[in-house]
Order: sequence, then C-alpha cells, then structure tokens
Amino acid sequence: GFRRAFITYDNLLVGQEWTTFMNLTALPETLDFVAFPSDGTVFVRQPQVRYTLGGLQLALENPETSVLPGGGGAVSGSGDGLMPDFVARYNFKLKSAELSLSGLLRQLKVENAAGATTPAVDDTATGAGIGLAGKIPFGSDDLKFMLTSGKGIGRYLALGTSADAVLTGDQLDAISVTNGYLAYKHSWTPKWRSTFTLSALAIDNPVAQTGGAVTKSVQSASINLLYSPVAKLTFGAELRHANRELENGQDGNLDRLQFSAKYSY
Repeated sequence: GFRRAFITYDNLLVGQEWTTFMNLTALPETLDFVAFPSDGTVFVRQPQVRYTLGGLQLALENPETSVLPGGGGAVSGSGDGLMPDFVARYNFKLKSAELSLSGLLRQLKVENAAGATTPAVDDTATGAGIGLAGKIPFGSDDLKFMLTSGKGIGRYLALGTSADAVLTGDQLDAISVTNGYLAYKHSWTPKWRSTFTLSALAIDNPVAQTGGAVTKSVQSASINLLYSPVAKLTFGAELRHANRELENGQDGNLDRLQFSAKYSY
C-alpha cells in the first residue's frame, strides 16, 4: 500500500502521513531506512487529520490498539477503537537548536464477541505519552536526539516491540515504555561524514500478566561512514551492535556490517 498519501489545504492535512508524535527533523542519517536506531525512536505512518498553526500541530490519528494475550503470545491489533488518538506537538527554536515537545492521549479498547468456550470481552484503558526531540547544530556537525515515555503507547515506539496493553481475562492493562537515542553527525570533509548513535528501549511489563517471554530491554550502538561524490548520490558503510533481553533473563546480541548506495530524486 501507500506509505504516504494525503492532501493539504491551508493549514489542514488529511490522509496517511508520519504520525504528528514523531519529529522527522530529529531522525539521524543512517544506512537502513527502518533499522536506524529503531529501538529508540517513534516510527509510525497512519491515517490522520492534522491542523498546523505556526509551531503548533494538533492531530486526530488512527486509534488501533495493539494487544498482547495474557501470559504472552502473538500481538494483534484490536481494530475496536472509536475515539481517535489525540496528538499535540509544538515545534520551536532555542538559539540555533530546532526542538519539539509532543504529547499523546489515547483510548485503548478491545471488544471481542463471545466464543464457544470464551466469554465476551469489552474493556478500555487510557494511554498517554510525552516526547522531547530535536537537532542541535555545532557548525557543520549536529546532535540529534529523541526521548519518549508513556503508558499504553507501545505501538508508536520501536517498531511496536511492546504492545500497548496486555489482556488478561476481561482486563486490559496498559504497559509502560520509555525509549530514546543520541546521534552525533561529524563532517570530515564536505563530501565525507559519519554518524555515531546510542539508542535504548526499556519496557516495564507487568510480568504476572505478560509472562516472561516478552522483551524487557533493547540497546544498540552504530557508527557509519558516508560519502557523497555529488549532492544526490551517497555511498555508505555502517557497523551496528545491538542487545535484546527478555523478562525471563534470556538475551541475545546482533552484530551487522552493512553497505549501501542511495540516489535521491
């Protein structure tokens, strides 16, 4: 399907676009479009209606709730939400820094019909989150960062590594999550540059409800070298190390060397 498909009229945007909760200015330059410090970022595209007035952005967005079954298992979208997610973001400058403060308020909802052996379930919970992101220039270098925390906002963070809530019997309980990253870009010459990133995700699971086979934390670090012989063409190499730990104590590491070539048009 379409990644982005929207129309704008004056200050109004209607359609599928990056969530207003996400500050695109703060995204670092890495090789992989998805696997930049994904454990530390907000990353969602979805249908929305957004109004912009100067630095203030207000939006009503897709209300889908991601639900983890009690005891663990496959996360699924409930598709039962009636109240849209409400997002507010304020973009501002502090000297040369480009910054944003964002807030998210949402109703989590699951409504399952009774089955042959299961009773009907109809429950709601509240999700809310805050975020600070930005870009701070240092001459030709810059520091980009993002810090987000909340409860019941897992679908918005780290490519959905955490569910919004866990459903135990007929009780829907929101899950708390915090993530963020720091990314420093250094320009070696006008054509050569590197980005260094540190990124992390921490999930406060109610283990008695979720079970132990769910992600507790993820950390990653990366460094790359990018070369642009002309403005629209970039060649790059990147080394990444990451670690993931489950609530039951199991963990694993990832090491990856990646190469890329990109032409912008």
